[in-house]
Amino acid sequence: MGALRKDNGMNVLKSIHQLLVRSAVVAAVALYGTSPAEAQNTAMAADSPKTNYPGGPGSLDGIWNAAAYTSVRMGRPDDQPRFVTDEGEPLPLLPWAAKVVKDRTPPGFNYLDDSLHRCIHRGMPYGVSTTVLSPLQIIEAPQQKQITVLFETFTAFRIINMDQNHPPHPTPSYMGNEVGHWEGDTLVVDTIAVSDKTTIMSVVPHSVNMHLVERIRRTGPDTMEDRMTIDDPATFSKPWSVTERFKKVPGMRMAEFICENPE
Repeated sequence: MGALRKDNGMNVLKSIHQLLVRSAVVAAVALYGTSPAEAQNTAMAADSPKTNYPGGPGSLDGIWNAAAYTSVRMGRPDDQPRFVTDEGEPLPLLPWAAKVVKDRTPPGFNYLDDSLHRCIHRGMPYGVSTTVLSPLQIIEAPQQKQITVLFETFTAFRIINMDQNHPPHPTPSYMGNEVGHWEGDTLVVDTIAVSDKTTIMSVVPHSVNMHLVERIRRTGPDTMEDRMTIDDPATFSKPWSVTERFKKVPGMRMAEFICENPE
């Protein structure tokens, strides 16, 4: 009986807690005109365990540098680069795509089809990992329901439209059509219609039907991660994921970028 009363008491406390969270959502909508989704995010953030770094909306603002080329693993200087998943496995390339990678990766790592050699921004998702040399800046604008990502490299940018759907037939582009929403402390970005002129990991091809999902979140006071899952049945035998990690460097500023190799 004692255990039963204890369980019933815990259930009552949980019910009261859920009621308070719902009340907070209703109050936020009534007082501030906040959408139910935004109010729920606020309530979830308030209910999450306290850390020494922020999470959720507003937490990604700032200038970031990629910590390393985590998507490419190098061995000895005379080895070919290995393109691997988060689990360290080879990419599940279909035969035609594996041949393309081999043809584009001769000895010496002189990547023949890297868009950088043609003064073209690398697009998505490869453009994210190239910020190991040049930073990116994330600007959250909740009033405009938009997150903007500025790349120092090639002075490029991404526009992530928040809490919206993809248009019916988006025109393929280097960055693709991007929509996002918050799930607790994680920004989820869904991208389609990425031009097949871009590559993954420098030389890895993809089709125009590639579907990219990113889960971006703070992992510490000065660190952030972007877990990217790629689904493209025309190029890969199964979906796979790779995580790029970022850090803030004190005093970092964005600078002008000019490409002087127009070959």
